[in-house]
Amino acid sequence: MVLELQAGAIVKQQHQDRVNILAEELEPLAIAAWPARSTLEIGGWLLRFTDGYSHRGNSVAAVDYEGGDIHAQVALAEIAYFTRGLSPMFQITPVTQPAGLENMLIERGYVREAPTHVMVTDIDAIKHGGGDAFLSSEPNAAFKSLVLSGSHSYADGCERLDIVSRIENTRIFATIGGNGEAAACGMCVVSKSWGGINLMRTKAPLRRKGFAMEILSALAKAAREKGATKLYLQVEDGNSAARALYAKAGFKDAYTYRFYTAA
Repeated sequence: MVLELQAGAIVKQQHQDRVNILAEELEPLAIAAWPARSTLEIGGWLLRFTDGYSHRGNSVAAVDYEGGDIHAQVALAEIAYFTRGLSPMFQITPVTQPAGLENMLIERGYVREAPTHVMVTDIDAIKHGGGDAFLSSEPNAAFKSLVLSGSHSYADGCERLDIVSRIENTRIFATIGGNGEAAACGMCVVSKSWGGINLMRTKAPLRRKGFAMEILSALAKAAREKGATKLYLQVEDGNSAARALYAKAGFKDAYTYRFYTAA
C-alpha cells in the first residue's frame, strides 16, 4: 500500500513537472500576444492596464518575482489599479510566483473568477480545410464587426480590438461568410514554434454549421506556413460548447489558470 502511494505521488509530481514546463514556455508568449495599453513592473510582476474588460489585459501577470515583502508588493499593486479606476486583479497560473500568492489573495478577501483551460495541439492534428476563409494580416471590417457583436458588450469588443492593434508578433486574421454575410472569424498570433488562437466568433444563427472548424483549419494552415508547429488557445471553463468544439478539432487540456479580483 505504501509503495502504491509513493508510486502515485511520483506520477503526480511528474505530471505537474510537465505542466510547469509547458506553462513556463507558453505564459510569456500569451502575455506578449495580448498586450495591455500600459504596463507597470513591480518586483518582477507585470501589471497590465487597459479598460477593465479583458481579464488578461487588466490583471497582474505574476510570472516572475524578485523577492521581498509580499504583502507590501500586493498593496502597491492594489494602489496602482485603484488610481487608474480599475479593480485589482491577479492571474494565477501553474508558474505564478511566489507559490503562496493565491492563498494570500484569498485571505485578503479576493474573489476567484473566470477559471480557464489552456488547450494545445500539434498543428498537423487540425484537419485540412478552410479553403473558403479569407485570410489577412490586418483585421478587416467583417472581423471587427464579428468581434464587436460577439463580445460581452460594445466597449468590451472595442478593448479587444485595441489590444489586437498592439500585437507585435505575426498576426493572421480569418473570416468566412454564410448566407451572404460574415459568419465567423478568428485570429492567430505566431511566436516561435507556437500559434495562439484567439477571438473566435460565430454569429449565433450560424453556429453548429462548421464555420468555426473552417476558421481553425485556415488559421492552422497559415500558421504552419509561418513556422508554427503547435497551437494553443484559452477557453473559459463555463464555455462548454467551445471546449467541445476545440476537443473535436484535436486540442487537449494542458493546464488551467484563474483570476482573483479584489472584492
